[in-house]
Amino acid sequence: MNKVILVLLTILIILVIICVGGYYGAKYYLTSQGPEYLFVHPTIAKFFNVTPVCSLACVSGGGVCGKDGKNYCNDCSAFQHNAGVAHEGMCLKTYINQNYGFSINFPASWNNYTVAISSWSGQLIDKPHTQYNGVELIFKNPQTTASQQYQDIPIMIFTPDVWKMVSGDNPTVAVSAAPIGPGEVGENSKYVFATPPRWYGFTSAIGWQEAVDIVKTFKAFEIK
Repeated sequence: MNKVILVLLTILIILVIICVGGYYGAKYYLTSQGPEYLFVHPTIAKFFNVTPVCSLACVSGGGVCGKDGKNYCNDCSAFQHNAGVAHEGMCLKTYINQNYGFSINFPASWNNYTVAISSWSGQLIDKPHTQYNGVELIFKNPQTTASQQYQDIPIMIFTPDVWKMVSGDNPTVAVSAAPIGPGEVGENSKYVFATPPRWYGFTSAIGWQEAVDIVKTFKAFEIK
C-alpha cells in the first residue's frame, strides 16, 4: 500500500512539475511574441498574467497609420487601441484639384480642413501701376480657433508666361515686399504652382513644420 501511495505521489509531483513548467514556458513564449500578439489575444494574456507594454519610441517617418484612419507612434500602440496597422507612415487623405491639375496629401490632424479661394496680386517692378493678379488657394487648418492660429497652406497659381516674370534671378514682377520670390512646388503644361515668399514662421501661427511637410507631398498632373 505504501508503495502505491509513493508511486501516486511521485506521479502527482511529476504532473505538477510538468504543469508549472508548461505554464511558465508558455508565459515566456508569449512574452517573446511581443505586445502586438498579446493585444490581439487579450484572454490568453490575462490567463498567463502577461501585461503588454508598448515602447514610447516612434517609427521613423511619422509612426504608423491605423486601420481606423488615425496615426499611432508604432505598431504596438495601434494594436493597443484595437486599430491594427494599415501601413507605415502617417495616415493621409488626398485632395485632388481637377481644374488646375494638382494633388496634395493631408494627415489625419487636418481632417475637415477648408479651402478658401483668394487671389495674389503683383506689379511690375519698374512700373508699379501695372498690376497682375491670379488665383491663390488657401488650405485652412481645422484646428484654428479664435485664440490660436494654426499655419495655413497658401498655393499660388500662375500661368507659365507670368511665372517667367515672377521667378528667376531678375524678376520683373514682384508679388510681395520680400526680397525673394515665391517658391515653386510643381507645374504642368498650363499652370505653375508656388508658395508665397515667407509664408510660414513669421507670425504667431503654430504647426508650421507640419504645413511644410504637407507641401512636400504636392504633385502636379496634366489636365485632360
